[in-house]
Amino acid sequence: MSKASSLVKGALGAATVTMLAGCPLSTPDSDTRVTIVGSSADKLVVGERLRGELTTQSPLNVKDGSRYQSYRLSLAEGGLVEIEIDGSIEGIMSLYDDQDELLASASPLRFRAEESGDYAVVVSGATADSYGPFKLVSRTIELNDTGELSVPGSTMGWLQMEPRTYTLTVETAGAYQIDMTSGDFDTKLVLQGPNGYRAEDDDGGEDYNASLDDILAPGEYTLTATSYERSTGLYTIDISSMDIDITDTDTLEVDSEINAWMRSGSDTYSLTIETEGVYQIDMKSTRLDSVLVVEGPDGFRAEDDDGGDNHNSRITGAFQPGVYRVTARSYEERSTGLYTIEISNMDIDITDTDTLEVGSEINAWMRSGSDTYSLTIEAEGVYQIDMKSTRLDSVLAVEGPDGFRAEDDDGGDNYNSRITGTFQPGVYRVTARSYEENGGIYSLSVQHR
Repeated sequence: MSKASSLVKGALGAATVTMLAGCPLSTPDSDTRVTIVGSSADKLVVGERLRGELTTQSPLNVKDGSRYQSYRLSLAEGGLVEIEIDGSIEGIMSLYDDQDELLASASPLRFRAEESGDYAVVVSGATADSYGPFKLVSRTIELNDTGELSVPGSTMGWLQMEPRTYTLTVETAGAYQIDMTSGDFDTKLVLQGPNGYRAEDDDGGEDYNASLDDILAPGEYTLTATSYERSTGLYTIDISSMDIDITDTDTLEVDSEINAWMRSGSDTYSLTIETEGVYQIDMKSTRLDSVLVVEGPDGFRAEDDDGGDNHNSRITGAFQPGVYRVTARSYEERSTGLYTIEISNMDIDITDTDTLEVGSEINAWMRSGSDTYSLTIEAEGVYQIDMKSTRLDSVLAVEGPDGFRAEDDDGGDNYNSRITGTFQPGVYRVTARSYEENGGIYSLSVQHR
């Protein structure tokens, strides 16, 4: 949450001016004190490009050996200006008032005059070796800050250390998004409204800017725009309605998708599975770190945090007919926002058997631990047993007559398991398991080579 302010305020006094210029601007024998503003011969006019150059003949800053050039700038009370330095030179801009108080130091430099008067813009080299031509490009920034916000709408304002409050009227219930962006400080938003509603955000938007999105009821709201640390600078507030169809239900159906809005805690749904099979449940969100929990018949329980795409939640498993409880929540308990839940029938034919046959392949679902099969070899020969899965790190073990034993983890294609060897006639025990003891779909095949 560390976005450094582009504005630095503080009173440095005449000592700083002396160091900047490299020589006293007033003498002990003189009652006349020359300020930076007073010593600036060249004038900077807002809206006009000004060319300059730092050379060995430019005034010297004895503190670090850099050179500088100063310009007089006249501003009216309330005037907001932005000044940028253009060119190959590595420079720093500072702004002083007529009392030699440092008001701002940044690039670009933005400043709002609290009173009319003359100011000094000082361009300094970043190092003692910073020389060359430059251009100063300046413009007046027009604010449209009325204190009233509308939907949709955009407001540009200036924060002078203290929070700024706005009135927002919501006419229609729905999902809305409010963004506060600034290149000058770390933004923060607080929204208060009917029936004790309150929401706030600091870093929820892009580049650590503030962003609020929520379902808002009709009524009048108060929006407070502020900074994480009492800062000064330019900001923009954008308000838009989100075109989202929120599904008002607590029931999930196979091969369907719902949109929902999580306010706090968790949301619970009922899911009825009519036919045994492999199903996939996805919870997706760009605002929440989604977490899914599914509980059902015969002690069934599954949970996932990041198993889906883009760190979303996904639970894939073999489900028996029955009623299941699906709980959707955010890993960070106080998070709110839009999410979707989708239920899909994977249409995978699970082979209900504990026997393997040469020349055949089965699909199976590993719930936990391991699955065991019986394999009968009728004739001596070379055989290949493959266990394949995109969900499991497969491990195969085969035990048989005369102490026969073989095991493999990654001997097949794509790190799957494969055992190839000479098998004598007899009955063999084939054990399929996952290296990480997790569940998922896999296939087993036996071929005579």
